[in-house]
Amino acid sequence: IQAPPGGPDPQIRLSGDRLLRQGQHGPELIGEVLGRGCRYWRGDKLGAGFYQAGRVLIAFVFDPRHGRLNDDIRLPPLRGKLVASHGLVSEERVWLFLFEEFEGKLRGRCSILDRSGRVLANAQLDLESNDWTTLATGSCAVASALFVPTDAGIQRYELRAGCLTATRTFADTEPFVDATSRLFPSDTGLYVVATGLIHLTMKGPQHA
Repeated sequence: IQAPPGGPDPQIRLSGDRLLRQGQHGPELIGEVLGRGCRYWRGDKLGAGFYQAGRVLIAFVFDPRHGRLNDDIRLPPLRGKLVASHGLVSEERVWLFLFEEFEGKLRGRCSILDRSGRVLANAQLDLESNDWTTLATGSCAVASALFVPTDAGIQRYELRAGCLTATRTFADTEPFVDATSRLFPSDTGLYVVATGLIHLTMKGPQHA
């Protein structure tokens, strides 16, 4: 489940400047945020997001089930205007994709966090060779890897030397996906949403 503010998420929601979870006895406070500039995403065991104060970006992580959020996370400041963002969450990692317009050009980066909120990398995205604005929204997160739909098949991306790098292409998936597909994880593989719903079985996809 990855729901931005206003999305159909009955368990986690924004109320003004407060991020709330639905507890057994009513709403419970996860933490204080700047609601108007806040975006968040969550999985079953890990949630994350960010809010913007001027050019300053403050990220946070939280457990959707209990406890308070950790927002002692500073991302590199914006140089231009933030025009798009997207987040992907697994049980181990958070990937925050941020796109800004600076001096008439679109720039992108991916901030990668672990579940404690430690920033593992702020990787610059090569927007000329990859359409990350599309791929970020179609990808899914599994363990410490991203799986990305492309016209050549599903590609696995991992953090290598501070860069988000394609480490494998699953060429046998090429007939079933393209760059407009969307991927969702399952216990036994990946679901592909394209013209229909396809289930691909992949043994240990994060290590294959």
